[in-house]
Amino acid sequence: MTALEVAAGGLPPRPRYSVRRVEATFDRPFGFLAVHRTSRLVLAAGWVDEPVPLPPWDESEWQGGHEPRSS
Repeated sequence: MTALEVAAGGLPPRPRYSVRRVEATFDRPFGFLAVHRTSRLVLAAGWVDEPVPLPPWDESEWQGGHEPRSS
């Protein structure tokens, strides 16, 4: 009798979406949309007339999962 142990192998599946990091400064009025990727349905929309500036970002405060901001 011969015994074989089979394990799934190969490369992990490719991610469904690529991720990009974008930096932007919102220092004047702007509009925004949240769009469902597959149906292109607009889920939320808005307009900001007077954006409130945030304090400068300090990388040393980052703890993973979220960006701590004091309000």
